[in-house]
Amino acid sequence: MSEEMDRRVKFDIVMLSPQARGLTAGQTEDHVRMRNLDSGLEWIWPRQKFLNRKFAMQEMFEDFKEGENWQLPDEQDPFTETPDAEVYIGTSNLSLESLAYHMALEIALNITDYRDRKIGVLNVTLLPCNENGSPYTVEQDKFVDDPADLLNQDLHFTLKIASISGLPPQYADMYVQYTMFFENESNRSAVISDTSASELNFSKQFSFMPLTKEVLEYLSTGALLLQVWGKQRPPKDGSLHKSKNTKQMIKSELMVLASAAPNEPIKKVWN
Repeated sequence: MSEEMDRRVKFDIVMLSPQARGLTAGQTEDHVRMRNLDSGLEWIWPRQKFLNRKFAMQEMFEDFKEGENWQLPDEQDPFTETPDAEVYIGTSNLSLESLAYHMALEIALNITDYRDRKIGVLNVTLLPCNENGSPYTVEQDKFVDDPADLLNQDLHFTLKIASISGLPPQYADMYVQYTMFFENESNRSAVISDTSASELNFSKQFSFMPLTKEVLEYLSTGALLLQVWGKQRPPKDGSLHKSKNTKQMIKSELMVLASAAPNEPIKKVWN
């Protein structure tokens, strides 16, 4: 339908891991990627959202075939997505094990997208502290050899997200969010306008009073998912394929894929 109506978008099935959906466990689920062939921007839709859109696309396609007025304004067009739609950019996995030994951690974490490709870096610090938020000094030496020594004691620490860097330039209005163990709501950083302004300086103190066996197990073996979200902006030079229609653009892509992997079968997708 997209090809025949020259809607300049392409649809593919993509598989999203639990981590890419903001979950620490679960099964991989199929979603649908809609990619604008002009701008190169893409959106990942849950299966049900795609099915709802598909019904509207089919109605539009019937009007198109019958020669009726089939075009709709952008806000009603099932082949478009609002420019202000927030998109998942990637995830960093932060191990909390250092806290189980009452140790500070400063680390640069890879940000990976839903394809598990590295697309940026998140600079993070875990800092044990007292109840007032003051970090322990070297002289105070709160390190423990056995995490069990922390059981039934009060544990305070600060999570600092200093900066984000290396993200592709098409992203804007980015922020980081995460949900700590036992929290019902997500923590969300301030928004940075574009990839050249990387300072976040997002900090929050957490307290477990006292530290239970369940929480200690989480710190010792679990990981905190730091999700990066934002918006997309089209390239400044406009369309990537001004002289081609949808069918020609898709055919060109298939030829590139075939030449890159001549022994791999090309999977037909719905367009």
